[in-house]
Amino acid sequence: SSTGCISLWNFASSPQSLRFEIPFAHQGKISDLAFSQNGILIFSAGTDSFFRVWCATTGENLAQFPLSAPVSSLSVLPDSSTHIVALGD
Repeated sequence: SSTGCISLWNFASSPQSLRFEIPFAHQGKISDLAFSQNGILIFSAGTDSFFRVWCATTGENLAQFPLSAPVSSLSVLPDSSTHIVALGD
């Protein structure tokens, strides 16, 4: 999102419904998102030079990590204990 907003939708329901929205997850563009393998966590990276961890049930911010440059992409290993981020454009 170019507005820094994360929206989680439930497409299993009919009609589809918005589970929650995090309006200001990042200041500026969100460059990448990923779920943990078990679906409990959401990982986000942004051009604001932060990597953040969210609860996928409530949208609560569980952790945030300031980095030295904007994040262009992220990857999460299957056990969710290791996260790889690419910095820069």
